Amino acid sequence: MGFGEFLVSKGAITMEGVAFPEYRGHYLNLALNSSSVFGMAISNARAYQSLETAKDSAEKATRLKDKFLSLVAHDLKGPLATMIGFLQLARDGAGAAMPETARKTLDLAIGSGTQMIGLLNDLLKVSRFKTGQPRLNKQFFDAKYLGAKMAADYSGLAEQKGIEMANDIPENSRIYADRMLLSEAVQNLVNNAIKFCSRGDHITLVMAENDPTTLCVRDTGPGIRPDALEKLFKYEEKTSTPGTAGEVGTGFGLPLTKDIMEFHGGELGVKSEPGKGSVFSLKLPFVRPKILVVDDDNDFRLMMSAYLKIMDVEILEAKNGREALEVISSRRPHLVISDLKLPVLDGLELLRLLKADLNTRDIPVFVVSGEYGMEIRNTVFKLGADEFVTKGKIDRIDFIPRVRRFVG
Repeated sequence: MGFGEFLVSKGAITMEGVAFPEYRGHYLNLALNSSSVFGMAISNARAYQSLETAKDSAEKATRLKDKFLSLVAHDLKGPLATMIGFLQLARDGAGAAMPETARKTLDLAIGSGTQMIGLLNDLLKVSRFKTGQPRLNKQFFDAKYLGAKMAADYSGLAEQKGIEMANDIPENSRIYADRMLLSEAVQNLVNNAIKFCSRGDHITLVMAENDPTTLCVRDTGPGIRPDALEKLFKYEEKTSTPGTAGEVGTGFGLPLTKDIMEFHGGELGVKSEPGKGSVFSLKLPFVRPKILVVDDDNDFRLMMSAYLKIMDVEILEAKNGREALEVISSRRPHLVISDLKLPVLDGLELLRLLKADLNTRDIPVFVVSGEYGMEIRNTVFKLGADEFVTKGKIDRIDFIPRVRRFVG
C-alpha cells in the first residue's frame, strides 16, 4: 500500500488513498510546502532566463555600437587626411605673400586636424579589442632589442625636451608575446613618460628585478597622485592632461595598453610617488620554449639536446614524422628541428603537412639534413621551411644564434 497520491486541480490540492488518515494534516502541509518550493524554483528559473536574455541583448548592442564606432572612425580618416593635405598645400604654396595671422590660423587648423586623426587612430585600436578582432601572433624574442628600438625611435623626441633615455634591458631577456602589439604598449608608456618629464629627467627601459618576464618603463618625472592612479586605466575616466611642453593626448593610451596586456594574459601595473617619478610595468606570463627534435638517429638527438641545454628550453623528441605529428598535436612545440630522411613519414612530407595546416603553419621548422646543395635548399624553402643547415656543417657557435631567432 502506498502513502497516497497528491492531486492538483485548478490550484487546489487533494489527496487520495492516504495510508494513514491521522497524518492527513501533515501530508497536506508537505504538499503545500512542496508546491511553494516548486513555484519559487520556476519563478527563479524564469527570472534567470530573463536576465540572460537581457544580458545577451546588451552585449549585442555593445558589439554593434563598437562596430559602428570603428566604421565611422575609419570612414572619417580619409576625408580628414585629404583636408589636412589641402591646408598644407595652401600654407606652403602661398610662401611669403601670406599674412602671418593667416599662416598661424592654418597652422592651428592643421594641428587640430592632425590631433583628430590621432584620436581616430586610437579609436580604431580600441575597437579592435572591443570587437575581438586582434589575433595574437606570439613569438619568442629578446626584449633587449625591443628596448633598443624604442630608445632609437624616441631618443630624438626626448632630447628635444632635454630628457635622457637609456635601454638597460640585459641581453637574452626572453619574452613571449605578439611583437607588434607589445611594441605598441611600450610606445604608449614611453610617449607618456616623455610627455610628462622635463629637462634633466631620465627615462629607462629595464626588466623587473627577479622577474624576467616583466618589462618596465621607469622615469624620474613628477609622479602621479595616489587618488589618480586607480583612474589611469579606465576609458570612461578623463585622465589626459597637457604635458610639460603643452602636449595633448586622447587619454586612450594607458587603457589601450591595459587591454593589450590582458589580451596577452598579462597585466599592466604602476608604482608612483609624487615628486619621485613612476614605474610602469608590463608583466607577461612565463612560457618556457619547447623544441621538438625529429631524427631517427639517437646520437644526433643526444647531440642536439647537449647543444640546446644552455638555452633553458624543454626538449621533445620524435624518431619519425608520424611520431612528430602526434607530439605536436598533444604538446605543441615552439620550434621543430627536423631531418629529412625519416622512416614512416619523411621530413619533406612532415614539413608539407605542417605548413598546409592552419593550426600548425606558424610553427617554425628548422631543417637539419644530411643532404646538401641548392636543389634541396630550394625545395625545403618552397615548402615553407624557416631555416636550413646541413648536418656536416653544424657549428655550435653559428647554430645557437640561429635557434635563438625562434625561441629568444
